[in-house]
Amino acid sequence: MSMPSSAYPVNNAGVVAKPGTPQDTEENLDFIFNINLKRHVGENLVIRLNKLAIPHLEKTRGNIVNVSSIAAIKPLAGVTAYSMSKISLDHYMKIEAPALAKKGIRMNNLNPGYVSTNIVSRIGGPQDFFEKRAQALVTHQIPLGRVGTCLDMAKAVSYLASDDASYVMGTTLVVDGGFVLGGPEIPGLENENEEKL
Repeated sequence: MSMPSSAYPVNNAGVVAKPGTPQDTEENLDFIFNINLKRHVGENLVIRLNKLAIPHLEKTRGNIVNVSSIAAIKPLAGVTAYSMSKISLDHYMKIEAPALAKKGIRMNNLNPGYVSTNIVSRIGGPQDFFEKRAQALVTHQIPLGRVGTCLDMAKAVSYLASDDASYVMGTTLVVDGGFVLGGPEIPGLENENEEKL
């Protein structure tokens, strides 16, 4: 794989829930959208960085990668607001990508599956719940038989930013070990999830 010829922005922000807040509250919805979406598309950090980067990206025929989620594609119980925010991010990319392409800039989204990070554990709850959830996913829902790693995602981002992906534009790259193809929600875990959060 060829390496990117220049620096490129990777918009990577995400939370699943506001710690200690019920999933179905406006407070939780606002918290999630403020971080997952507004930091990508709102008049703040990411939009400002993108605006600053566009003149350079035009000169280098660069690209922008947004980190979304498999939750934008596969309905997942217990994370409604998170899923809605990532669906919005995917749609934002599909609207912006054609305009940026006219400037020679590619924009794509990476949609990871279940990855071994602290995004889920940050919302609180017993660690054994998250370990149980990960094991159940591996056993029942991820055909490749393991959760993803940060290195898996870094390689996918590097691909999207590389010259090997020079004809890839306005797409969502799913990197999930086959999770989107896996079985339905694991019985009992979605209810347990609501109780633990």
